[in-house]
Amino acid sequence: EIGRGLGSVLPEAVKAAGAVGVMLNHAEKPLSLEEIDVIKSGFRGKYILSTAKAVACGQIDLECLKNASYDYAKSELLKLSGVGNKVADCVLLFGLCKYSGFPVDVWIKRIMEHCYFGKETPKEEISAFLAKLSM
Repeated sequence: EIGRGLGSVLPEAVKAAGAVGVMLNHAEKPLSLEEIDVIKSGFRGKYILSTAKAVACGQIDLECLKNASYDYAKSELLKLSGVGNKVADCVLLFGLCKYSGFPVDVWIKRIMEHCYFGKETPKEEISAFLAKLSM
């Protein structure tokens, strides 16, 4: 099952927002950005609706991504509007239980620089280092 554990919120959050049902025409009218604002998504609302549509119409198959390689799954997620490396890594880790990736935000970057590198280090280098640890 997709998203066992912490990641179970991924499909549930989309469903809770009503977006998947709307995209499958189970609602009388399309969900608006104002309606999805109930989850306080801010500027991300348009990306949530777009991604919900991609999932609903089969453009993105979460089960397929769960069974795919980490690299393939990440490359597919990065095709979605509003999804960058950190969001893709979060979805892969928390939603699809792929442990070979590691989301690196500014705080993780600072901790890694302080504890392991001792100098300013690009996120890509930190991600590569963390990926080696997960193998």
